[in-house]
Amino acid sequence: MISDDSFFYLPNLYTFQNKNAFFGSFRGLRFYVKPTEEGEADHKRQMFQCCVWYGEYCLEESEVVAEAVFPLDADGHAQVIQWLDEQYQRMSKPDPKTERSHEP
Repeated sequence: MISDDSFFYLPNLYTFQNKNAFFGSFRGLRFYVKPTEEGEADHKRQMFQCCVWYGEYCLEESEVVAEAVFPLDADGHAQVIQWLDEQYQRMSKPDPKTERSHEP
């Protein structure tokens, strides 16, 4: 899992509960995590909003390849890390649709 690697960093839950967002990267995976609210007045829920893209460019110059939303709590923080790990694993594997066949 990426959280086991010393080069991976995601701030703690408290950072996001204080309405701070975070841009991060890990070996070609770029991600943005921010706190947001969902729902109407009396039923608003605090959430993590996440997106990922690949490559060396900033978010504005890139194509977002996946987005997700999780509850803004300890379980949601763990889910964000797990989701980022899944996105990294997906990035690391070749896409069979774009791979060329070596058959004659």
